[in-house]
Amino acid sequence: MKLLHQQIPDIEEVQSSPPVLPSKGPNLVAFQDITAHEATLRLSDPNLQVLDVRFDYEYQFHHITRAVLIPLPQLSQRYQELELSQPILVVCEHGVRSRRACEFLSDKGFKHLFNMLGGMSIYRGEMDESSLSQERLQPLTIDPSSPKAPRR
Repeated sequence: MKLLHQQIPDIEEVQSSPPVLPSKGPNLVAFQDITAHEATLRLSDPNLQVLDVRFDYEYQFHHITRAVLIPLPQLSQRYQELELSQPILVVCEHGVRSRRACEFLSDKGFKHLFNMLGGMSIYRGEMDESSLSQERLQPLTIDPSSPKAPRR
C-alpha cells in the first residue's frame, strides 16, 4: 500500500487566509428557518404573507387564519400569486415541504422567506379550525363481528 504525503499548512497560514464564501448561485438559499414560536411573533406583521403548501385535506383540518393554500405540486404554476417584495412565512405539516417551497421560491427571486420548522404539527398560535366537525372528533368504534375488524 502506497501512502500519500500531503503538506499541512501552518496555523498562522490558515488564520491569515481570507474566509471563502460561497458564490451566489442555485445552491445558495435565501430563506431563514424559524421556530413555530418565532412564526407566531412574525404574524404580527400585517405585510407578512402566509403560504401553506400542504394538500387541501390537511389545510381544511387546521390552518393559520390568513394562510393562502397553494399545494407544493401546484407551486411552480401558481407562485406568481405571491407578492415578490413582501415577506412570506411558508408552512406545511412538518417543515419538509415548506423547505422545498422556500428553495423553489428563492430560485424565483423571492428574498424574504421564512420556513417554519416542525410545521403545523407543532404550531400552537392562531388557527382557523372552523372546518373541524364534531363528527370527526368522535372516537372510532369497530364492530368486533365485522369481517374488517382487526384480529388479535
